Parts: sequence; structure tokens; C-alpha cells
Amino acid sequence: MVTSSLSVEQTPAAESPLTSESPYKDHASDLDSQPQISPTSSISMSSDTNDPAETKYCKKPKFIVFDSKLEEFLYLMQCPKCSSGVSEIQKSFQGTMVMIISLCNSGHTDIEWSSQPCIGKAAVRNLLSAAVISFSGNMYTNISYFINLLGVKFFSHTLFYDIQGKHFIPVVNSFYLSQTEDILSSLSESDLQLMGDGRCGSPGYSGKYCSYTM
Repeated sequence: MVTSSLSVEQTPAAESPLTSESPYKDHASDLDSQPQISPTSSISMSSDTNDPAETKYCKKPKFIVFDSKLEEFLYLMQCPKCSSGVSEIQKSFQGTMVMIISLCNSGHTDIEWSSQPCIGKAAVRNLLSAAVISFSGNMYTNISYFINLLGVKFFSHTLFYDIQGKHFIPVVNSFYLSQTEDILSSLSESDLQLMGDGRCGSPGYSGKYCSYTM
């Protein structure tokens, strides 16, 4: 839920002055890039307080919004200091997150807003998207191709593998080692019958290397 102290004037939306002059800044390749604004300053999560924050983020509904409709809404805003309209909108990106700063006709900063919360410096939907790709058995290349065809902002493969290496692989390895220890502990006092087989030089006919599986 986005909270704001700005009032809405029911007048037709003004034409964006930045449509052709201000290119978007993309910070998708840097996981630790510091956003220009505080991404959580105007966002509150309403959910069961017994759930951890990470669970709330997974359960909350999410939307894909057209850039033109977002600007249409922003240009309806009035400055809380002088009641003038919005004259300029500045956008920057961190993967799937858009960060917005708007200025009024008098030069006041009206809105400092981001499209999603952050955990530390990492945008939550970047983390969730990378997790879904990894744990659903999909490939980043296929998902990225699909998202790019839709024209939706997405993070680079560099950021994806960075998130995967820093956050997901250590968790998977830790869980695997824990499960292995539990299995070995349960079998430590039992009689075991092991079977094995070896294979040399795969593929081909070279006998230089042998792999033996128990």
C-alpha cells in the first residue's frame, strides 16, 4: 500500500515533458547500487504480523503497470507546499524496481517513491524473481526473453547470477549438508550393503580416468 500526503486534482493529465528528452537510468547490473531515494520510505505492508517480512512479500499481490499510466497518475498530483502541479518526473531503475522523483512548477520535490520495498539494498522483486527462476527449474535466458518481449523492465544476467551465488546457492548447500548429516546419523548404527560400478573414459574409449559410483 502506497501512502502519500499529496492531494489529487481531477483534471486531465498533462503531457510528460520528459517523454523524449530524459532517458531512463538502468542500475540493473549492480546488486549493491544505492538507490537515489529511500525505497521503503513511502511503502507499508499490511499483512499478518505473525509472518516474517519475507513471507509477507511472497504472499502480497503484485502488478505490472504501464509507464504511461503511472505518469498519468503522477501528473494529477498537487504539491503539498504550494499546490502547483507536477512539472517534471525523474525515473531510475534497479532491475525490476522503478524509483521516482517528481518536481512541481515551483521547484519543490513532491514525491520520492519506489515501486517495491527493499531488503537492505536489494529490491524485493529482484530477489523473488531470481528465486522463482532458480527453484522452478527455469532458465534465466528463457524468462528474460519472454519479459523483454513484453517490454517489462528486468534485471541483467549478471545480477541474476550475483543474487543466486550470494543468497540461494549457500542456502541450498546448507540444507543439503544438513540432510546428509541426518541420513548418515540415522544409518550410523545400521548394517549397510553397498553396490558400486566403475566406468573409464566417458565419453570415448580413453582409459585415463575412471569414475566409480557407490
